Amino acid sequence: MQFTSLKMHLAIVLLFCASYAQATCRCEQITNIVNGRRVCACNQGYAVSPSNPAKCQDIDECQDPNQNACQQNCTNTIGSYSCSCNSGFIINSTDPTKCDSCTDHGFTIHNGLCYIFLTPVDTYNNTKNKCLAKNATPVRVRSADDIEFFFTMARNMDGSSFWVGATDIENEGQFIWEDTRQPITVDFEQWFDASTNTDDMDCLIGVDVNRIVATSCTALTYGVCTL
Repeated sequence: MQFTSLKMHLAIVLLFCASYAQATCRCEQITNIVNGRRVCACNQGYAVSPSNPAKCQDIDECQDPNQNACQQNCTNTIGSYSCSCNSGFIINSTDPTKCDSCTDHGFTIHNGLCYIFLTPVDTYNNTKNKCLAKNATPVRVRSADDIEFFFTMARNMDGSSFWVGATDIENEGQFIWEDTRQPITVDFEQWFDASTNTDDMDCLIGVDVNRIVATSCTALTYGVCTL
């Protein structure tokens, strides 16, 4: 069946090229010469267009499990695809199609999300870069339970505070989450002591179970990263 389909495909291409002057029968990607005639082909990730055999169109590899190797999630891209993992997992460092449990990479799972505590204490920007190196971001606070969990992690390291993943560097007075690039919500503001936010206090730290304050981004404290 595959061989028959290929023969029909070549015939269509040959008819297309035979019906135009040789100079105008331009293959978009790959040109093969078969019996003195041009036969168009496409690069990996593309297929010859059924409406114009000189053109190539993207293949959605994610629609066919035989065309992608993703262990969990597949996202189609132009000419290729990319793999991602479910919550609680992280892309394998040597095989980007595979997913490892985040706990295998030093993370702890809390409420379905992966977290890792960073030591020693550091500035916010350095902490952010360390998180990015792990394909993670500084933590976003979602609930009082999250704050208690982060403080438990800090106390386990003899710490008393942690960086919260939001800054108002871009727009003074409007804190933006690092992971979503969205403004902090009213739910978060119940823990945020806005009176601490002055012009040079562009970062946030958790200093108590129910209190998050603004501080200088050059201060030193512990970091928590989340995937």
